[in-house]
Amino acid sequence: MKTEYKNKSKHGGIYQIMNLSNKRIYIGSTKNFKERKRQHLAKLRAGKHPNYFLQRDFNKCGEEVFLFEVLEVKTNKTERIKSEQEFLDKFFDKQKKCYNLCP
Repeated sequence: MKTEYKNKSKHGGIYQIMNLSNKRIYIGSTKNFKERKRQHLAKLRAGKHPNYFLQRDFNKCGEEVFLFEVLEVKTNKTERIKSEQEFLDKFFDKQKKCYNLCP
């Protein structure tokens, strides 16, 4: 999985995991980008990620076509949740181009 931390690996905020082959995205928030990427990758490699759609494409397309990318840095948890919801409101489409299961 490629990574674009934009020199903010130990910060928190909003991130996306993008499948570069089909442009589908997963939106999330975290207090530490580097740790969150590690968690996602460990579950995906083990075949145990809770998001079936993301797991299926990871298995099908391979790790190398995915990009973990920082979208926005937010230090305050309340601000992170609000911003994550704004991104989901914009991109959620019942798994057509957005992997997220819930809006």
